[in-house]
Amino acid sequence: MLNVALIGLGTVGKEVARLLLYERESILERTGADLRLKVVVDKDLAPREGLRLPSEVRFTDDIAAALDDPSIQTVVELIGGIEPAKSFHRRAIENKKHVVTANKALLAEQGGDLLKLAASRGVQLRFEAGVAGGVPIIKSFTESLAANRIERLYGIINGTANYILTQMTQKGLSFDEALKEAKRLGFAEADPTFDIEGTDTAHKLTLLCRIAFGVEMPFQQLSYEGISKLSLIDLRYAAELGYTIKLLAVAIRRGDAIEARAHPALIPYAHPLASVSNEFNAVTVVGDRVGEMMFYGRGAGGRPTASAVVADLIDIALGRSYGKAVSFSSNLRIVPRDESVSKWYLRFSVEDRPGVLGQIATVLGKNRISIEACLQKGNPVDGAVPVVMQTFEACERDVRQAIEEIARLATIREETRRLRVEPLTSE
Repeated sequence: MLNVALIGLGTVGKEVARLLLYERESILERTGADLRLKVVVDKDLAPREGLRLPSEVRFTDDIAAALDDPSIQTVVELIGGIEPAKSFHRRAIENKKHVVTANKALLAEQGGDLLKLAASRGVQLRFEAGVAGGVPIIKSFTESLAANRIERLYGIINGTANYILTQMTQKGLSFDEALKEAKRLGFAEADPTFDIEGTDTAHKLTLLCRIAFGVEMPFQQLSYEGISKLSLIDLRYAAELGYTIKLLAVAIRRGDAIEARAHPALIPYAHPLASVSNEFNAVTVVGDRVGEMMFYGRGAGGRPTASAVVADLIDIALGRSYGKAVSFSSNLRIVPRDESVSKWYLRFSVEDRPGVLGQIATVLGKNRISIEACLQKGNPVDGAVPVVMQTFEACERDVRQAIEEIARLATIREETRRLRVEPLTSE
């Protein structure tokens, strides 16, 4: 029997409580894990709509009831943020309690120390719910794919951003219109900054790198960008080149190094990730034995996330652990942002006059950037026309240097837009 304390009775917390209370017998029958919810801690003690806690479950705003009660074996933290969540984690672990969480921000920025502390106390810190909601990607890395050396992974792991991009692509909505619709349907928070600026995706990528490659990825070193500056014109030109645009988490093994980044990227229509729409998440993994695999499902919401939380509780109750998957024993170095390599989409706004393309191509060539494809369409507007180029692989340092030089040309009218192109091949 595993006695559980739940901290946070929000959207996910309510669904976890429902599972532990109403599905306890069926979980025991299917898995052999006897999960007992004993304590619920929340600063708001008002009754929750659709949830009735039985008298034997203590409902309190006293955090000590969860963290210091010796009869509690596992604490579920679902309040989010860095503090006081970090303090709660440390206190629970120091009291030799297992911790289950969906708090990707805390684990991305402070998780290394907490995982080491948990190992030293002989308890587990589990976070399946922190990456892709109900999609069991962490468990897949630690169990099903444990015999593989992971070569690369690509993830669409933020449902808000993916919903917005889907609406822009399929319905022609502007970014602001799509964001407004996402808020109306509950797919976006009142303050969606972490989602639309790439922070949430970067947090989750940090956790994936930790598990997939055994490398401690300092969040502050991770390169990430959001989708708030994307325009419909870039989506249309991407389509003409055979791509759609997604907010992508990328991690690639390059020899003795790992290149990790999160950003909008052009991905080919032919790849399964291109069809991942709306609030759904997906992660494509390439292993040296299994080749390419894709994990797909709902990445957010109370019910899918609660499913992942309770799956972690079941594993703890049955004595399963991550093993050495969080030992950070890898000697892989982190590729600096300037050294990262990819193909690029570049959109220039130029004066409509002869020789402009030659000027741009000259600067690109001087900076070791070769052109793979070029589009020049539309009539001039106020004397300017858009020119789109797709490059072969080039270093980010060289691309930024070239764009800075091109910006000084007299024929350039607006700031150049650059996006990465990810072929998504295992070659």
